Amino acid sequence: MANCWQHGISKVHREGCKDPEQDTAAFINGNLQNMANMFGSPNVIKANNPEVQVTMGEDTMLVCDLEIDNLEGEDWEISWYKMKPNGVWCPDTIMLNERFQLATDHLSLAIKGVSYEDRGIYRCEAINVKNSYRPGEAEFNVIVIPRDSGDGKIRVRIDQTPIACREGQRINMVAVVENRPKKVKLEWFKMKGAEEVPLNKRRIKTSNSKVHTQAKIKSASVEDGGVYRIKVTSPGEICIGHVIVNVNTHNCDIEIEEMMKRAFDTIDTEATGLLTPTQVRESMLNLGLTVPRNNIDDLIYDASDETGTKVHYLQFIDMVIDQYQEVQ
Repeated sequence: MANCWQHGISKVHREGCKDPEQDTAAFINGNLQNMANMFGSPNVIKANNPEVQVTMGEDTMLVCDLEIDNLEGEDWEISWYKMKPNGVWCPDTIMLNERFQLATDHLSLAIKGVSYEDRGIYRCEAINVKNSYRPGEAEFNVIVIPRDSGDGKIRVRIDQTPIACREGQRINMVAVVENRPKKVKLEWFKMKGAEEVPLNKRRIKTSNSKVHTQAKIKSASVEDGGVYRIKVTSPGEICIGHVIVNVNTHNCDIEIEEMMKRAFDTIDTEATGLLTPTQVRESMLNLGLTVPRNNIDDLIYDASDETGTKVHYLQFIDMVIDQYQEVQ
């Protein structure tokens, strides 16, 4: 009988083993969990391209590499997830259909005809079903670039669904900048009412590329909750967008309310409490705010006076805040 292959941590197949080559896979499969317990779990699944930029309507592929040798025939289960807006991973967030398709080995996920709603964080996770060993996971940040509208105006596209998370979780805010000129200034702020407060660069890291800008919080704290603004400034043009972050609390309503109130009061110079529907829409556009359910026309109608030509904007603000609270 050939000598059994032995390792400094444990011994493999003390009885009945045949040769070192045949025992390699068994050793890795049976002892990685022991190694993880002693040294921390090695992450052996990697994202081939962790940041994927794709234009709306085009196809893309998320590819994982499982960096374990000599495991042919081993029983590995590969699962894919997409992070929900509230920061929770949910197994039912990816429905396989004609647009979302897995490769035979499940290590690649194809997305066909990418839509703007496909943006976000995706995760590929591997598990050995024989011993429930999880060697790690790979994450992909899919950034969807809108097609050029053709009018040359700068636009900021950012997911305004409020982010709800717990302390210690990671937060990644991404804004896509359309029609970005060569000379442009990209700035992130945390809002205090209508005041722009520069970010704490020690806690929040920002980065820019040709088409998008990001603000990342590695480990969220309650103090990180609030309204964040991305401001794009070029000669003669300013464009902004907002995203709400709630950490353990729903503490951002006052900032949103103050921003809208100030904008509407500025237009309502006679303090009538009324604006035209066009003024309300333009103010929301200038603020970079959207209605969570994208039904701004319905809210304007519900807040209109008897003539239908004026909007009670305080009532409109209350309804918008109600919707933000419902989706948090």
